[in-house]
Amino acid sequence: MKRAELLKPLLNHSMGGIELVASRPKPLAELTQDELKEFAKRLEADDYTYQRYHGIPQLRVWEALALHHYMDPAVLGLGRKGRLGELKRVAHELLPSSTRLLNFVGAVPPLLLDIDQGKLVCVKVAADLLQSFTTLQRFKSYVSDQRLRAYPQRAPTRERLPFDAASLPPKLRDMWEGMQLWKTVTEGGTVIPGCPSTEPDLMKFFVGKGYSAYQSKAFAAAFRPSFAHIGRRPKAEW
Repeated sequence: MKRAELLKPLLNHSMGGIELVASRPKPLAELTQDELKEFAKRLEADDYTYQRYHGIPQLRVWEALALHHYMDPAVLGLGRKGRLGELKRVAHELLPSSTRLLNFVGAVPPLLLDIDQGKLVCVKVAADLLQSFTTLQRFKSYVSDQRLRAYPQRAPTRERLPFDAASLPPKLRDMWEGMQLWKTVTEGGTVIPGCPSTEPDLMKFFVGKGYSAYQSKAFAAAFRPSFAHIGRRPKAEW
């Protein structure tokens, strides 16, 4: 995975979305009305959502259903136990401003029945049929056979504000700054691939930001690109 991809899922959302991802998410039942509106916005799939699923060999049936309803499966989070019940309650709270989630949860029972009857070709997970595996092509064939009554419309493309690193929460801002230190000369940085003397010491950088040696080493390893030299790195100066 390219180093720029590490933060991309976070940086592609608004500030409110980043804050929710950076901290432990609150149960949906505890969200305020403003937070529910933000959640509804984050549910909407964008181009990056579909890029993530392009070319994958298989996916969960609930992920396919979410994409059919133009929703981001990562935000929907149906892999978590008890999540469907939470989503059903929230779907009604979002009315009348948003019906997308309500349409999704309403499509779940007939989908489960079709899986049980073999009308959707998939590898069944008996304990939870929503976790069964299918392919995008098989799900498209299932939809084209008019198994699903609802054909949702994609939400209008939202205008995104220019990215401002200063708006990030402190920890994500530190990670972003550390990642930028690996930018090559052609990318506007100072690193010359194949020249170890130009490579940054990210462990020292993160220690200087107040992180422990263990955390700093983990961050440095995560952002180390494939072109970095192989060998023992210089010891950090404490």
